[in-house]
Amino acid sequence: MAKVFTVTEINTYVSGLIREDFATGNEISVSGEVVQSTYHSTGIYFSIGDSNSKLLCVALRYSMKNIKTKIEAGKKVIVKGKIDLYLKSGQYQINVRTVEENGTGDEYAKYLELKNRLEEMGMFDSVYKRPIPKYASVIGVVTASAKSGGAASGDIINAAKERNPYVQIVQYNARVQGDMAPGSIANGVRVLDEYGVDVIIVGRGGGGTTDLAAFNTEIVARAIFECNTPVISAVGHNINVSISDLVADATAITPTAAAAMAVFSYSELMQRIEQYQGKIDRQMNVRMKQYRDKIQTLEWKIEKLSPKSRLDERQKYIENVEKKLLMLMSHKIMSKRNSLDLLQQKLYGLSPLNKLSGGYAYITNQDSKPITTISEVQNQDIVKIQLRDGEMQAVVTSHKIYDRITEDIDG
Repeated sequence: MAKVFTVTEINTYVSGLIREDFATGNEISVSGEVVQSTYHSTGIYFSIGDSNSKLLCVALRYSMKNIKTKIEAGKKVIVKGKIDLYLKSGQYQINVRTVEENGTGDEYAKYLELKNRLEEMGMFDSVYKRPIPKYASVIGVVTASAKSGGAASGDIINAAKERNPYVQIVQYNARVQGDMAPGSIANGVRVLDEYGVDVIIVGRGGGGTTDLAAFNTEIVARAIFECNTPVISAVGHNINVSISDLVADATAITPTAAAAMAVFSYSELMQRIEQYQGKIDRQMNVRMKQYRDKIQTLEWKIEKLSPKSRLDERQKYIENVEKKLLMLMSHKIMSKRNSLDLLQQKLYGLSPLNKLSGGYAYITNQDSKPITTISEVQNQDIVKIQLRDGEMQAVVTSHKIYDRITEDIDG
């Protein structure tokens, strides 16, 4: 049975072949255009390429001191180092010792020319930027399908659904790399614009300058600029700004960030609604209390100022006055009654009838004039004698004057 090799054994074997080969085992120089670069504490990781191929480059920390030029996309360089195979990934790379500038890359020059021309046309002007809807419910996505290897599609859908499970996503599966990519992307923008979504995300995952070339084309720029729907450009993981980033209404550094920008958080919205509801309830309670207090004050004023209230007050006043008058009259009558009783008793004591009851008599002549002295009668005069319980007539047969009384009178 033939020997079965492990992956590590194969990678180690190929690495040995590269190191032992005359052409690759020694330090060599390679020219190319920087596609992308990343500075890290452990070294500089970048790629160089030409129209057909790409080569991974690593300048580790001990080599960084020898590199005087800034490594950035679009710059033509000559790197010097040894070819080696990175065992963990199975990719070969050049371990760079020095880097020299070799002019500006053709692709970068084309990028600058297009950028300057579109800028002069005003396509990047902020006056044309439309605001991203705060509560978008239908999101359009122009990117490669997940089946074709587009990682951006899954990132956008997952991030969007996590923020809002009710959001609707309409995706146009476009080519994002190759000669047909610019037209496919532009067509996707137009189709979703006519479909009537709230916002459109245009982009792809990471890649170098060559990988992202479709987003640095005029046809894509014009499709985004002429779109009536707000557009978010999400050409991820590229340190350079793409043309689509400049012309779009908003830019996100990754497709995931674009989804977060386009889709509102449902849970945060619910919390905000609850907060607003609580605030409204509190304000309504305060306002209702103010109105109730105001109504009570007005009712009190109406009650105090109404004719009925005044009439009731007058009625109470009259009733009080009436009670006082009745009381005064009662006291007055009682006082008069007492006075009358005293006068009655006094009169009774002075009454002739009362005197008659003691054996006395009241004597008058025939003309009913009282006879008070004996000199007022003569013998044979007829007199009336009134007693307590009746009267009678009598004839004077004799009369006598008392001397003592006369003397008293004369004296």
